[in-house]
Amino acid sequence: MKKRIITICLTLSAFSSFAQTDSLEYKKSVAELESGNPKAALKSIDKALSLAKKEDYILFRSEVLLALEDYQATFDNYKTGIELFPESFYLHSQLGIFLNQVGEIEYATDILTKSIELAGKDEDLLSTAYTNRSGVFTAVRDFESAYNDLILAHTYDTTNIAPLINLGAVCDEIGKAEEGINFLYKALAIDPTYYPIYGNIGFFHQTKGDYAKAIECYDKVLEMNPEEPLGYSNRSFNRMKLGDLKGAMTDIDKSIKLYPANAYAYMVKGSIYVEQKKFDKACEQFSIALQKGFTERYGKDVEIMMGKYCQ
Repeated sequence: MKKRIITICLTLSAFSSFAQTDSLEYKKSVAELESGNPKAALKSIDKALSLAKKEDYILFRSEVLLALEDYQATFDNYKTGIELFPESFYLHSQLGIFLNQVGEIEYATDILTKSIELAGKDEDLLSTAYTNRSGVFTAVRDFESAYNDLILAHTYDTTNIAPLINLGAVCDEIGKAEEGINFLYKALAIDPTYYPIYGNIGFFHQTKGDYAKAIECYDKVLEMNPEEPLGYSNRSFNRMKLGDLKGAMTDIDKSIKLYPANAYAYMVKGSIYVEQKKFDKACEQFSIALQKGFTERYGKDVEIMMGKYCQ
């Protein structure tokens, strides 16, 4: 009898040590990534996974791989996770977001639609899932479908500011700008500290031609986050419209330094050069904007300007 008790105690002790070890490796990996060392983080999370196959660990491993810019490994990691946890809402959701980011739109739509199914009757998850899928529709400029998903997302969770913010942008694209600004002010009432809301309100004023009011909004964005590249690029556009070409150029150079992949910024910089009558330089910037996917994301404005100024 005593022997059996001792055996059970030893087994429990071993199990406790095992569980603690994988948890410690996971926490170590998180700390390493936060300290800017993704290679060390990958070693630690791999060790944690060798000890225990957990959904959270797999999700975090993808985060580490993204930090390492290893996109194929990121995809493979999500797929492995889904094989292990085929009913995981979070793995499907994050894989869909990743696929949208790398331009695999059709696959992203399928995966995010599956995440909606996996959300079941959980209204918080449904709100997140429809918001995520709307991002794919927005990426391909299917704004009506994006609007429909966002309305559903808001219906499921009226306190979720993400669909409200995105509705502010999408409504403008489908001729419902006044409805959009109402959604943005609803979001602001929920969380006045979330600076992207001010950016979207600024864009509303920008489309209305109220450039001074738009600048006030982008000033607020940059006050709250001085390293926000879209705040600089949008403020630059509005400064240009008001004739402040020097301020506009300072802003757009700052934006490009912070976010060199942003096609919109090169359109703005090209437009500033047009205002300065420096058409060769303008055409160089417009070419970069096209190379970085401006048309697919924003429409044909750059192509039109190139046809006008770059003969």
